[in-house]
Parts: sequence; C-alpha cells; structure tokens
Amino acid sequence: MSEIAEMIFNAYVLQEQGNLLELVDPRLGSNYSEEEARRMLNLALLCTNPSPSLRPSMSSAVKMMEGQIPVQAPVVKRGTMNEEARFKAFELLSQDSQTRVSNISQTSSHVQKSISMDGPWMDSEISTQSMDEEGKLMKSRTRDC
Repeated sequence: MSEIAEMIFNAYVLQEQGNLLELVDPRLGSNYSEEEARRMLNLALLCTNPSPSLRPSMSSAVKMMEGQIPVQAPVVKRGTMNEEARFKAFELLSQDSQTRVSNISQTSSHVQKSISMDGPWMDSEISTQSMDEEGKLMKSRTRDC
C-alpha cells in the first residue's frame, strides 16, 4: 500500500474512533481552532472517498471550507467494506491522484514550452488567420482590453 493510501486509511480509523484531531500537527500545540480542524479533516476525508459519487462537488467543498454549509460525515465505515477491499480502494485512489498530477504536470510543461514570452506585455492581442472567399490568407487582430 502506498504511503498516501495508508495515511488516508489511518485517518478514517481515527475518525471512526473519535480521535481525528490526532492528525493535527503537534507543533501547533493548542494554537488552532478544534472546530475548524475537525471541519477541514472531515472535508478531506469526504474528498478522498474511494467512491467518486460520494465525494462532494468542488462548489460544495468550497462552501464547506468557508463554513457556509456543514461538512457531512464521511460515508466510508468499517462495516461497509472488508479491510482488503478498503485498502485496495484507497490504493487505487492514491494511484489515480498521482497519475492525474503527473498528467497535469506534463501538460503544463508542454504548454509552457509552446508559449513565447518575448518582452514585457502591455496588453493582449489575439491574431487569427482565415481564408477569404478567393482562398487568400487573411489575418485579423483582436485586442483584449
């Protein structure tokens, strides 16, 4: 099991035992809001649920972070899944997340290489090319102000 999957699994165990705040960095001492920490940790568990359909939407997650709506209790419970299946689900979630981050990183790198940043930018201008009725290449420019 990957370190990430194991960490998520252990967080669920602590949540089920009522000890979720043990995940808070001990270096904080008592310099944090227990209510806010509990809300963020429960939200993290919701967002890492092995079942995508049980994860909150991004807009709901943001509202939960801001305290606009209550954080729902995480759905994964020990009785609903045997230990081996649960480990497997978290392992797959971990691998999927790492693959997505890798793909985003590669795409970002490719985009950065294809963008030229010559000189300072004062405003932006979009150039497009199209063919007129006679098949001649036409250029048009649009300023984005």
